[in-house]
Order: sequence, then structure tokens, then C-alpha cells
Amino acid sequence: MELYKPGQGMVVRRLLLLTILGIGLFMSVSMWSWMVAAAGSAEATLLWMPAEWLGQSLVGEGTFLGFEVTPALLISIVVFGLVVFLATFYTFQKTSTGEFLIETDKEMRKVSWPTWGELRGSSVVVVIVTVFLGVYLYVIDQVLARVMYFLTNLGGSA
Repeated sequence: MELYKPGQGMVVRRLLLLTILGIGLFMSVSMWSWMVAAAGSAEATLLWMPAEWLGQSLVGEGTFLGFEVTPALLISIVVFGLVVFLATFYTFQKTSTGEFLIETDKEMRKVSWPTWGELRGSSVVVVIVTVFLGVYLYVIDQVLARVMYFLTNLGGSA
């Protein structure tokens, strides 16, 4: 299999691949922990089989890298492998995705990035304006709350 337009858009392709792999790892670990929890429940079922089957060790008392080898672990590993394969194919081989990522990389190189000094100055301005607006809205809220309290109690005291 040959890489679609090698050398172009590689930074963006790698970032997308890492993002998809992170999501795939999170998904497979979440799925594994769900299956382990379901294996402890006597009433849970997974499709047509009892969920307790997921927690049964396949190698007796042994472990692999500190994990007990169970069907739940194997299913999670297979799902992660599929995600890795599909992510690699999708980010590096698919023509439309490759073109999009190449164009994104080209546009990102045209961006005029601020210096650290400009970034710090802009951040300080944002923080100051945010604090000022927060205080302003708090004061307005308190004033309006007191006005509403006064107006609602004025009619009730007569």
C-alpha cells in the first residue's frame, strides 16, 4: 500500500491519527471496564450469552502484563486493533481525507502566529476584561434583585 501524496500534510495527518488513537484507546478501555463490571453481575447478558462468561480467565491463574486474560480483555484488544487499522487507512490512504489534511496543513503554514509577548499581552487583556464584565454583571444582578424585591414587597405591605 502506497501513501497518498507522501510528504504532504504529515503534521496534520499525524495529529489526526493520534487523536483517533486516543479516542480508540479510551473507547476500548471503557468497553473493557464495562464488560468486567457486567461480568460481576449475575443478571447481565451480553447479546445471547451470560455476561459472567466475559470475566472467566482463559489461561487459568496466569496474567499477561498484569492483566488477567479474559474474553473481555481480548474483545477490547480486537476493537482497539480495528480502530488502529481504520484510523491508519482513513488518515493516510483515503483520497478525500488526504486532500483535506494537505490543504489544512498548507493553510496553517500561512497563519501569522503571535509572539510570546503578544500572546501574554492579549491573555492579560482577556483576563482583565473577563473579570471586569463578571463584576459588572454581578453588580447589575444585585441591583435588579433588590429592585424586584422592593417592587414585590411594596404591593404586599399595603
